[in-house]
Amino acid sequence: MTGEQEHKYLAFTLADQEFASDIAAVREIRAPERVAPLPESPDYLLGVMDLRGQVVPVVDLRRRFRMPPRPAEAAPVVVIVEVAGQVVGMMVDRVTEVLSLPSSAWTPPPPLVQGPARAFVAGVADLEGRLIVLLDLSRVLSAAEAAEIAELAASA
Repeated sequence: MTGEQEHKYLAFTLADQEFASDIAAVREIRAPERVAPLPESPDYLLGVMDLRGQVVPVVDLRRRFRMPPRPAEAAPVVVIVEVAGQVVGMMVDRVTEVLSLPSSAWTPPPPLVQGPARAFVAGVADLEGRLIVLLDLSRVLSAAEAAEIAELAASA
């Protein structure tokens, strides 16, 4: 490396694929306690959970990315992040590690990544044969989706 400053990323898995996000966006990691479903909500919104007295919506990233359902025996975790000024839980299969990498380790997403994914796929890194997709968790939901979820959570 050329002395380039390294950044920290939280690595996690979804359906055996590795992802990472800038750790600065992560507030905490929690076990998914009781999640209360909300009527008339998008299928990727599991519901809301209580986070020390604050009602927090929980988004299942597997559903959001149209991946196969999580096995019943799985023990997922919720990564608490801030999206458009709102605290949101993002359910992932497993948190694996904290990576320290320079920004140059990430290459831009290929041109074939289009549509909504283009907004939140920030890059891809090949780390010793491990292909890791860098997500911008603050952009996984559009502004309209974040507003809809905030409204649903407020009515809970």
